[in-house]
Amino acid sequence: MQAHKLTSSQAHKLASSQASKTRLQAVFAMSLGLAMVSLALSCGCQRHTSAATAGSGKSSGRLAFDAGVILAGESSYLCIPFERLALTSTARIASVETSCECVRGSVVSYLAANQSTAQAVRLDFVPEIRSANSKFVPMPLSVQITLEIEGDQNKRDFWIELIHSEIPAVH
Repeated sequence: MQAHKLTSSQAHKLASSQASKTRLQAVFAMSLGLAMVSLALSCGCQRHTSAATAGSGKSSGRLAFDAGVILAGESSYLCIPFERLALTSTARIASVETSCECVRGSVVSYLAANQSTAQAVRLDFVPEIRSANSKFVPMPLSVQITLEIEGDQNKRDFWIELIHSEIPAVH
């Protein structure tokens, strides 16, 4: 086989083509990141205008809990005791639905401070999987949680407010 030498014109064209490819990859990564944010918002994660409220309570006539900062790519969860949801300790939850795929709900039993068994709604925040090139956009979110209670025709709703962020890369 014979080795071929590149002329300076061919080398310039190759370098220019590599630079174009790099720019195209950056634009694609940014577009993908924006598409993921758009998808998250359309799946039920609602952007809210203020940072998550301190503590919990009824804001705007709805029961809301502040989950603080939830880091993308990290596993985390939050448990809310039944009494904080105005549920009796004997309530039987048929289902826990969430407005976003980023949160999964379930019911757990735990040992309370007085050594009795109590129940809580556990909300697992699903780690986000992103490509290494995608740009993350931190934002405050509000996720609706709907509880279906056995023997009760009405569903109970509450919201989890959080700031969805990430740990910045060290340069």
